[in-house]
Amino acid sequence: MKVKVFLLCLSGVFFGAGGVLASGVPQLLPDASSSQLPAPASSGGLMYFSPDPRPDSITHVPLTPALSHQGRGGYMYEAIPVIVNPAVERNIHYFQNVIHDRFQEWLIRFYPYRPLIEQIFIEFGLPKELVYLSLVESGFNPRAYSRAHASGPWQFIKSTGRIYGLTVNWYVDERRDPIKSTVAAARHLRDLYDLFGSWPLALASYNAGPGKISRAMKKTGSRDFWTIARTRYIRRETKQYVPRFMAAMIIATRPSLFGFRADFQPVHEYEEIHVDRPIHLRSVSKEAGLSFEELRRLNPELRRNVIPSDQDGYFLKVPVGTSGRVEQVKTRLKTWTSRPSQRSWYRVRWGDSLSVIARRFGTSVRQLKHLNGLSGNVIRVGQRLRVNRDAARAAGEATWYRVRRGDSLSVIARRFGTSVRQLKHLNGLSGNVIRVGQRLRVNRDAARAAGEATWYRVRRGDSLSVIARRFGTSVRQLKHFNGLSGNAIRAGQHLRVNRDAMDAGVVTKAGESTWYRVRRGDNLSVIAHRFGTNVRQLKHLNDLSGNVIRVGQRLRVNRDVTKTGEVTWYRVRMGDSLWSIAKRFRVSVKDLKVLNNLRSSLIRVGRRLMIAS
Repeated sequence: MKVKVFLLCLSGVFFGAGGVLASGVPQLLPDASSSQLPAPASSGGLMYFSPDPRPDSITHVPLTPALSHQGRGGYMYEAIPVIVNPAVERNIHYFQNVIHDRFQEWLIRFYPYRPLIEQIFIEFGLPKELVYLSLVESGFNPRAYSRAHASGPWQFIKSTGRIYGLTVNWYVDERRDPIKSTVAAARHLRDLYDLFGSWPLALASYNAGPGKISRAMKKTGSRDFWTIARTRYIRRETKQYVPRFMAAMIIATRPSLFGFRADFQPVHEYEEIHVDRPIHLRSVSKEAGLSFEELRRLNPELRRNVIPSDQDGYFLKVPVGTSGRVEQVKTRLKTWTSRPSQRSWYRVRWGDSLSVIARRFGTSVRQLKHLNGLSGNVIRVGQRLRVNRDAARAAGEATWYRVRRGDSLSVIARRFGTSVRQLKHLNGLSGNVIRVGQRLRVNRDAARAAGEATWYRVRRGDSLSVIARRFGTSVRQLKHFNGLSGNAIRAGQHLRVNRDAMDAGVVTKAGESTWYRVRRGDNLSVIAHRFGTNVRQLKHLNDLSGNVIRVGQRLRVNRDVTKTGEVTWYRVRMGDSLWSIAKRFRVSVKDLKVLNNLRSSLIRVGRRLMIAS
């Protein structure tokens, strides 16, 4: 028996002649006698129909160039073929009839973001139809949280989120940021497709993990998802995951044809302002006259409703048309500080135990158990424990330091001008073992003295000599400041540098001239264009006979020229793309590329981009 399959390429019209899908699930597939119908003019492919397609009989229609997506560097990703079989039909019926109201809520929540996340997927060269995967993952709920500890609209677990550049800490969970998590999801899906070469397999591995799918492929000897789905080598959830995605995609593309309202809210828009200190959203709401709930909705990644204290500052999202108002009151906003001395309650964090908490507040496990009516030693994350008010006040008089990767007791002791013995005494430590993320109590005066220094986070490609040149100091002095015996440093490590050197920046003034330090990728023509001058003038000012310059070299540029070419510098972070940066600073991607001499849309974390003021 010849088996036929309904197959669409979702880059054009979805539905066959005569409105095949318009009449709902019972009439979704025509009579078996309808062996073939002409495809829509805009689809560029053929549609085949069968009431009972078998996975091993699926034939993919060859794609035309119009159905492919060109991404960065000209890489081509094929469009997604949608196969309507009984599994997909069941899920369409489930969304349309069983959870109709809930699916309607998902669509209402998703559609304002749709243009933004489609643009991100297109920028990564991915089929824009993948945006509907977020409906299956979370109903596009930024605050969704699963039993597996996955969070956000794309349901990243913490470890995978961090791999793709999402920050997760006490203040911020960027898995809940619709834009940043979408960039991470695009990168993840691109990696999975590059690994498997098939969208059904890539989608299945998004759910089950690439290792599980690879093992199933090896055991079955097949590279076809539908064949693997008939075996016991993948879970039932994964078997249903791909059909569920295809059902959600079919409905969400034309919701009105399936009985869903299409009166969605306008496109999600916002403005951003740069904040360089911790501020509570209620303070912003009160001073600027903005809705606190609207600020929370625009910034779902803020776990405590507090703008975090970050080395590079934080971009707060505010409603369109209000950024000027917030900028005006920004200096009046009160800096948020945590005051443990005013509380007698403590919320248990990951890694805590009764003994750890007792040491932290200078009390005993027995006293803690007595205050909280505990019979055993088991506590859970998020639980609120009552602590001795005097102990809490005493803890508030100390200063706390969170252990970073690469720290040791001796390093921390040198940093705060104290001794290992004193640190161990303050924190009730019997040995020298500490862990990343652990909070250590340090002397307040020592912390104040340490605060007079400036800290620098090592970036990929840095070396002691590069950092020394950057801050106008010597390798020997850097090693002395940081107690280093060798020259090895690693990305992410914090180094203590001279504060005066930090203030110098990249462009410094001397006498009647302005100085510029050459960076990797620079040449005379790029620098001349950057400062609105020409190569001849640059060579004349710096007594250069040729065109060769070296990284770290200081070049003299005309001060007046520099003033007329005022620019802003931005350091690229994990999750950034040219599109998101251009939107943030209200410039075009084309201008960013021209100003920074970029030939493609690829940018690396840590790179400094020049943006016209």
